Amino acid sequence: SMGIAQLQMGLYEGARQSFQTAVESDEGSVEAQLGLIELNLADINISQAKTGLERLERVLPEGSKEQALWFLLLSKVQTFEKSYAKANDSAQRALNWFETNKQPKAMLAAARQVAELMYVQSKSKDAAAYLEQWLQKGLKQLSATHTEILGIRKDLIDIYNDFGAYPKALEQGEKLLTDIKTVLGET
Repeated sequence: SMGIAQLQMGLYEGARQSFQTAVESDEGSVEAQLGLIELNLADINISQAKTGLERLERVLPEGSKEQALWFLLLSKVQTFEKSYAKANDSAQRALNWFETNKQPKAMLAAARQVAELMYVQSKSKDAAAYLEQWLQKGLKQLSATHTEILGIRKDLIDIYNDFGAYPKALEQGEKLLTDIKTVLGET
């Protein structure tokens, strides 16, 4: 949808308007409601995100892609609340669904959330090892220039710098720069 495209491009106000229009014209628009929750999280409006999650919880079909996305967003709220065990359970539920149902982009987004949970709990080395595993899985399914792959590389740079693994951070930085140049058509 237009809202999702705008959200992915960082056009948050346009995305918010698109999602709100979709919800007003079709209150059952789960995709638009999930998009609004994601925008509330980006704005760090946790109470609005929680309200949206609670409203959707009752209407999502069990075992659906929308429910998996809901679990991923729930994990982010739980992370803000420092409920790390619950956040990990929610992220793992989403990750398992995305992996089982061959949704590589969403799978990597969920893996990044699991790594973020490790990182915020001062488990940087575990987070780096985990992301390296998922980077390899992701590269088998997506191009090196896919936004989730680029995001993992950026995350790895931050994490490696955090615990002083500067050569590994530089290695990821060089790969990221090469991939960005490819996206921009520069060689």
